[in-house]
Amino acid sequence: MTGPYYSIDNFYPRNSAGYLLKRVHKLIHQRMEELCEKGAISFTQWVVLALLCSGTASTAAELSREVGHDAGAMTRVIDQLETLGLLTRERDLEDRRIVKLRMTPEGKAQFDALSPTIIDLWNGLFEGFETVEIDAFIGTLRTLLNRLEPNEGEK
Repeated sequence: MTGPYYSIDNFYPRNSAGYLLKRVHKLIHQRMEELCEKGAISFTQWVVLALLCSGTASTAAELSREVGHDAGAMTRVIDQLETLGLLTRERDLEDRRIVKLRMTPEGKAQFDALSPTIIDLWNGLFEGFETVEIDAFIGTLRTLLNRLEPNEGEK
């Protein structure tokens, strides 16, 4: 690109990457929650289990940062999952101030049970797209994420 993409003439909501990302996120989140209504856990609870399962997060603070919930809201989600027996809290052996979250076998089973439903929704949304288009889309999102997230030394 030789110059700025946006100008005062072409910057409006339906052309704004920020607006479109926010709108898509809201609509997908609504669909995911609707799919989970009949299940044992909510979509937000599934996301927490997914982040624990993948090793992306292991503490309440990391989960809050990844999900975008404030500490109080994340504590409520963690409390619910703990009450359901899907995760446990354990003090870190090296630093007792840190509480690590661990998924229980029941939590893994709930995560595994709901995952095909989540995958099916995404596959349905991507129906008609070529693999190369999906890969480019995900690559673009990763590039934006890398530009926006602080580097390890900046945290």
